[in-house]
Amino acid sequence: APAGSFQASFPSSPFHTRLAEAYREGVGVLFAADLQMISASMVRPGVNPQKQMPALGNIKLLIVELREAAGNTDTRALLTFEGARRGVFGWLARPSPIAALDFVSPQAAVVSAFAVDNPVKVINDILSWWAGNDPNYAQDLAKVEAELGFSIQNGLAASLGSEFAFALDGPALPIPSWKIVVEVYDPQRLQWVFTRMEETLSRKLAGQGKSPLQMSQETANGRIYYTVVFPDAQPVGEIHYVFTGGYLIAAPSRTLLDSAIQNQATGNSLPRSQA
Repeated sequence: APAGSFQASFPSSPFHTRLAEAYREGVGVLFAADLQMISASMVRPGVNPQKQMPALGNIKLLIVELREAAGNTDTRALLTFEGARRGVFGWLARPSPIAALDFVSPQAAVVSAFAVDNPVKVINDILSWWAGNDPNYAQDLAKVEAELGFSIQNGLAASLGSEFAFALDGPALPIPSWKIVVEVYDPQRLQWVFTRMEETLSRKLAGQGKSPLQMSQETANGRIYYTVVFPDAQPVGEIHYVFTGGYLIAAPSRTLLDSAIQNQATGNSLPRSQA
């Protein structure tokens, strides 16, 4: 917005009101952004912003506050919306326990977890946004699905549950100990999807003169452990994963998979930590 109009409207805006409230409560560090204004300034004139930036939905303000009191640091981030949440933020389910975190230890350095209302809706929204920006969407989607050998909606989305978690849970060197945990409704179907994806990627790599993926599996303790190796991306190009208890766990090593399963079995997990 022009500087003059912004200066005139700012004191009476919800943005100003929220910032003034933060200062009254006593804040150490404050970051704030009027994302609604920023996104509106980035779109083409005369075009609905939701058609150009649909992932942002109807987001309004972002406020990040850091306070220190009695030796403790309290950091909070707040997003506000114009009405009911839409876009990627509209995918989120209401707050609830996330059992995927039972596979994460209390020593994890970084953890992010969330639950979605409906994984099928997530995939449908992504496909819808693709369709809105690609005049050849139908042909391009058909080509992608023909290469993969499965329907993205029916093969991928229908296999997934609602919980997702990511963590850095272990040594950072020589290879970061990342961990991904996803709730799965149909492990057999999802593994079939993974196999199709791995075969497709291997063919493309071979066509480009690169080494194809190396895929293997091993059965131990009643579970099937899968390994996918990207030979041209060593030493970090290795993924191990296993299905257990309704979840998919993926990590860069078999050792991390076993420690995640042990965390869940013994209760040595982040949600159960007294600290």
